[in-house]
Amino acid sequence: MVWDIPGCGTRDHPVATYFKREHLAAFDCLVLVAATATLGEYERHILQEIDKSKTSVIIVINKRDGCIEPKCRKKFGRHYQPALHDYKLIITEIINEAKTAVQDSLLDLNLTQTPEVFAISAYNYRDYMFRQTKTELDELFTFEFGDFLKCLTNAAEERRKKNT
Repeated sequence: MVWDIPGCGTRDHPVATYFKREHLAAFDCLVLVAATATLGEYERHILQEIDKSKTSVIIVINKRDGCIEPKCRKKFGRHYQPALHDYKLIITEIINEAKTAVQDSLLDLNLTQTPEVFAISAYNYRDYMFRQTKTELDELFTFEFGDFLKCLTNAAEERRKKNT
């Protein structure tokens, strides 16, 4: 089961009590969704609480598809129509940059468990899943969403094995 909880750091959901108040340690696996590859103060605090509780966590960097066109224009020029191999290079670069930025920001947290990090495009994945014919380019534009789902399922299974 996936349960979406409200974001922390508001008057109604202060970061200091968020982890305990929302009973986050009760879940098999937590998914921290970040809109950028830079983890803010709230995300860092929650990650430290997750680490203390020994709960599995996956970090998802969302909306990476918004980086494709600007990067293509910068790399190839405004009027160039990128080929499939060009898109592969660009998307790989976007994924690597985002993951490296998150992993670098995790270093100073001294976590006992290193979270998996995935860069995704949720909109393109949904479109891809409901498309009758799927091309390699369509699949490429889903980024790492399929890998993220596998990791999430595996983390939940591992937690359940430990509890039986």
